[in-house]
This record gives sequence, structure tokens and C-alpha cells, in this order.
Amino acid sequence: WGLVAILVALAVLLAIRVLRRRREDLSQAPADEWIDVAGEVPVAAHDDAGKDAIFAEAPLLAEDPLPESPRRSMVSDTHLTTRLLDNSSDLRRRYMEERFPEIANRTIALEDPASVVKAARLFYEDGVLPRAVELLQFAIEDTPGEVKTWLALFEIFRLERLTGEFATLAARFEKQHGETEHWHKVQFFGREIDPGNPLYKEEGFNTLETIGPRESRRLAAATASFDPIAENWLDAPMDFENEVLANELRQALMVEAELAEQDLIPNPMPALRNVEMFTVA
Repeated sequence: WGLVAILVALAVLLAIRVLRRRREDLSQAPADEWIDVAGEVPVAAHDDAGKDAIFAEAPLLAEDPLPESPRRSMVSDTHLTTRLLDNSSDLRRRYMEERFPEIANRTIALEDPASVVKAARLFYEDGVLPRAVELLQFAIEDTPGEVKTWLALFEIFRLERLTGEFATLAARFEKQHGETEHWHKVQFFGREIDPGNPLYKEEGFNTLETIGPRESRRLAAATASFDPIAENWLDAPMDFENEVLANELRQALMVEAELAEQDLIPNPMPALRNVEMFTVA
């Protein structure tokens, strides 16, 4: 092992000596010589003609064409359009069929507004508000001329006191059905939940002008009050059978007890007779 260590040390020293000698040779090389590009013909440093010839033959690196990168550069998507094609209605319908399987199995008929409103009411009664709103919004966009689906969505927003959504829908409804009598009803319920919104304010009239029949009907509709139960925009079933049965039972009990309606009115006089501070004639 000692012999091996000595041989390794000698090899290291020899390598160091060779490197030092090569550096000394390079440092002692004359600095006043120019070597051409090929490295064959030495040219004097003060020979301007030789330098010009060498520089003329050697092209500048800055002017060399850069090699094309094999990696594909990212293409900008600014030229891409964000609009759907002509079959956008088909795409939206397929999306709705995925969201609502009832449409695919014909439980909900999109072409029937009553079916759509009934389904939305059932969703709302089950506590699934987003599905009810989404279904009605799709029906409105699909057939904007149908007022029934608009009013059903207004009713849901009114019950939930969603003033922002109600106002946004009212602005759209005014453009589509602003000349109809339903717009006055929408304004009435809008004033109920959002009194300060100018969208629901009725336009005044000039008192110096003559009011015609059309304006008088409009003002009468504006000042009229509407009952949401009577309007029934969600098509809730009006079942009064229980109330009728209750009234019949009440009448039967009163006849059996030989009572009249006046007998049910409270009479304070017997109680006052028992109070000493009152003198009853």
C-alpha cells in the first residue's frame, strides 16, 4: 500500500507540472500577432490591411441567423371567438337534459309553460331554490314571449325577498313586456319589496293636460292593489275543501248547542255588574 500511495503522489505531481508548463507557454506567446479564422496564417498586429481582410472574411456573430427552436411557441388565443355556433340552442338543451333528467323522460315539457311552472314550484317547495330558478331562466331565454314563466320567477324572487334579482329581471321584463298589464303588477310587487327603487315608480302626468281613456286606465291600474294569492303566479293548487268542511262542522255544532252568532260576541256587562265601583241601572 505504501508503494501505491507513492505512485499516486508522483502521478499528481507530474500532472501539476505539465499544467504549469502549458500555462507558461501560453503566457510567453507574442501578443502582437493576429491569427486568422482558420488558424493557419499569422498576421502582424499592426497590419491594418491584414486585419481588414480577416474581418471581412469572418462574418459577425450578431448577423448570423439564429437557428429555429424545435419547441413550439404558444399561440395566442385572442383571435378565438367566444360565441357559440348556430346549434347553441341544441347545446343548451342537452345541458339542461343533463341537469334535469325530468326533461329527457318528458316529465317536464319545455314547450308547455304550465309544466315548467309546476316543476319549478315543486323544486321550490322541496327547498331546491337554485334548480327552480335555473329551470325558469332557461324557459325564459328559450321562449321570452311567454309571460307565465316570467311571472313565476318574479313570484319566487318576491317570496325570497331577493330585491337585486327581482330588479334585474324587471329591467329585462320591461323591455319585452313593458306595454302589457303585467308590467304594472310587477311594479306593484316591486314596490312592496323594494320601495326605493325608481324602476317601479309610475310616471306622473301633467295636470294641465287632458287625460284620455288610455291614461285613465293606466293610472287606475297603477293605483290598484293586487293580491299575490289571487294572482297565483306559481300555479299553486287552490284547495278550499278543508275550509268548507270546517265551516260546516262549526255550523252543525252551533245548531246543536242552540247558539247564534250574537252569542259568540263578548258581553262585558255581566262582569261590570260585579264591580262595586260601577253603578249599573
